[in-house]
Amino acid sequence: MQQNNLDKAAEELIRAMEIYTQAQSVLVQINILRRLGDLYMQQNNLDKAAEELTRALVLHTQAYNSIGQANDLQCLGDLHIERNNHDKAAEKLTRV
Repeated sequence: MQQNNLDKAAEELIRAMEIYTQAQSVLVQINILRRLGDLYMQQNNLDKAAEELTRALVLHTQAYNSIGQANDLQCLGDLHIERNNHDKAAEKLTRV
C-alpha cells in the first residue's frame, strides 16, 4: 500500500476510534487499536505501533480477555524482534 493511502487509512481509523470511544464500544476500540498498530508497523513507525498495541493490551486486560491479551503480547513481541530488542521480545512472548 502506498504511503499516502496508509496515512489516509490511519486518519479514518483514528476518526472511527473517537466515535467508538464516545459510544463506549470497547471491543470495537480494541479492534481499531490493533489495526492501527498493524498499519503503523507497515509504515515502519514502530513507536506509534507499540503505543497502539499497548493500548489494546490495556483494554483487553480490563475486559479480562486472555486470548486478546495473548494476541497483543505476540504482536508486541514481534515488534520488539523487528527492533532487534530480543530481551524485550522474549519478555512479551513469554507472557503469552
